[in-house]
Amino acid sequence: MALPLDASFVILDQEPHTEGQRAAVMTINPLDVRRKAQIGKGGPTDHHGEVVLAKYDVDLNKTIFVTISGFLARSVVSSRLGVLPHWPDPVVHRYEELYDKIPKAPSHDQAIVEFLLNDADLSVEHADGSFMDHLQWGYEYSHAHFKDVSPRILLLHSVMGVGTNYFPIKEDQIPKFQSLLTEDEFKHVEAFPSILRLLGAGPLMDELLACDQARLDNIAGISFSRVMGNKALSLNKDEFWTHLNIHMIHTLDFLPAEDWTREVGDNFLFQIRHLHAILTRADKLKCKLDMNLKPAFPNSTTQGRQTGISLGTIIRDCVPSGVQIKLARNQITKFSQAINHSLDYELKFSA
Repeated sequence: MALPLDASFVILDQEPHTEGQRAAVMTINPLDVRRKAQIGKGGPTDHHGEVVLAKYDVDLNKTIFVTISGFLARSVVSSRLGVLPHWPDPVVHRYEELYDKIPKAPSHDQAIVEFLLNDADLSVEHADGSFMDHLQWGYEYSHAHFKDVSPRILLLHSVMGVGTNYFPIKEDQIPKFQSLLTEDEFKHVEAFPSILRLLGAGPLMDELLACDQARLDNIAGISFSRVMGNKALSLNKDEFWTHLNIHMIHTLDFLPAEDWTREVGDNFLFQIRHLHAILTRADKLKCKLDMNLKPAFPNSTTQGRQTGISLGTIIRDCVPSGVQIKLARNQITKFSQAINHSLDYELKFSA
């Protein structure tokens, strides 16, 4: 039996589940307004003037960001995550209408559902909502706007690791997981955590940005190390460009909801702008992703963020964006150092 499209999961505990318990933890959890807007529009939106963000206290130790170290870094991440959006009814209706016009993705394979419920540890919170909210959003966006690849890649991209040192499965579970995927799906899912770190740590992104169109066209592939076990991996030319499109889509889900002129130090905004520029220059933009980064209501005087003064907001408002990006990159480097994962890579070029 396939899982209904609009269902996702809430893992209540990590004890073995009976059939009845497994059914109990599968709950209908529709995508939120921000995610529906992205799928409906086929790209990101600075919702300035049409959303109000209320402050709330987030416990990083219950999220995928539990391994972030350093008081300053944790303060910044907490301030970014610790907001709750409030949407006026007309805004909700507008984006729901756009979303409802998008053909819906097929139901999930039962074998995949069973693996996620019984074998993967998806109990922590993600950047916005549950882990499965993030995975289901990626699945739906990919199905709607990236027809060249299986949407299961973005459904399962985090199973072998995330940008922090949180791993939903262990290394000895990889063969079972691999048996559920096609060769192409597994290749991209296996590579995903590594390329995520290489882009976030800086050198790969900077090297790609420095390439002109001819140099980008000569890229023949990339070699690098898998996050789990430091195994040597590689992608050929077509796989590499497809993979960067997958990462650009993935970055959408981490963007601030509004006020991007204030959020210039946000590493995800930095990454998506530059990934889009690289893919456009290389003529390798394969997915639909409209990069209209203008605010929804640029002249609005609506108070978008209802927050008190915190160290995290002070850093974001006062520290130069370049310094904030460097702090984020250094954090990713520390994650890999902590698990002896090599961030070395080699872009290969044709003669």
